[in-house]
Amino acid sequence: MASLFVLAVSFIVLRGVGLLGVKWLSSWRAAGRGALAIMFLFTGTSHFTSMKYDFAAMIPDPLPDGLWVIYLTGVFEIA
Repeated sequence: MASLFVLAVSFIVLRGVGLLGVKWLSSWRAAGRGALAIMFLFTGTSHFTSMKYDFAAMIPDPLPDGLWVIYLTGVFEIA
């Protein structure tokens, strides 16, 4: 839910900045891309906080165990 909040707020802020005259953010599409980038950075960095144990608890049994999977997915989200 926090990711959706970050996406919505960053979209509104970026679009507002675009309306104030920043050419890079003057379109809805550009503001949406920026908001998605911010959301992925937010969710990717959360894989390296204390939430990593909560993410590890969600991994189903057939998949490999360990925090390395959480770190790898965090790196992929940031990339």
